[in-house]
Amino acid sequence: MGGGHGWFEPAMAIFPWGMVGIIWQDRISIPFIIMGVLQYPIYGILVDKAKNKAYSNSLNILIIITHLILGGLVIYFSGEQWK
Repeated sequence: MGGGHGWFEPAMAIFPWGMVGIIWQDRISIPFIIMGVLQYPIYGILVDKAKNKAYSNSLNILIIITHLILGGLVIYFSGEQWK
């Protein structure tokens, strides 16, 4: 991303929970940075807790679909300064 002078779409796709704030703000704020840092550990905790349960496959699919949809929405609705 080059310290703010780069291409942000990969970060929007990889960390959509951390970048969701740019839809209505002109910057990445601290709460969303924290959400981005915690995103994958939370995914891991959810997957680990659901391991060998009847709903584990459904949860994995839900996490993937939610991640993809949110990433797409962040990329689609981001302002002009983020493109």
